[in-house]
Amino acid sequence: SVHNAIAGLYSILCKDETISTSLSCGWSEAMIEAYAILKTQPQIKSVLVVYYDAPLPEIYQDRRPFEPFALSTLLSLEHANVELSAVEQTQDIDALSFYSFWQDEHQTAWLGWQKC
Repeated sequence: SVHNAIAGLYSILCKDETISTSLSCGWSEAMIEAYAILKTQPQIKSVLVVYYDAPLPEIYQDRRPFEPFALSTLLSLEHANVELSAVEQTQDIDALSFYSFWQDEHQTAWLGWQKC
């Protein structure tokens, strides 16, 4: 599948047999998946979340256009520094908004995210 292609190519090129999971979801859902892996598999100490998106070809676009981007983070249960709470509000491209929130030293909360 297309979703598995990048993880598959990475594991082949780097000869890395580490387990990978490919999802079609938003940034917050990817972080929740990583958290679930850490909580249910104590032998795993950290999870690398790699998130990317690119706009669909113009014929399929029904949303506002955006530039392709990629964002990654290494998630661990040690030294928690961010918290996520459920909220009724969503964002189309929440990864870029999260990145802006995370880089802003004066902003401590955004949507369901809270810096600890």
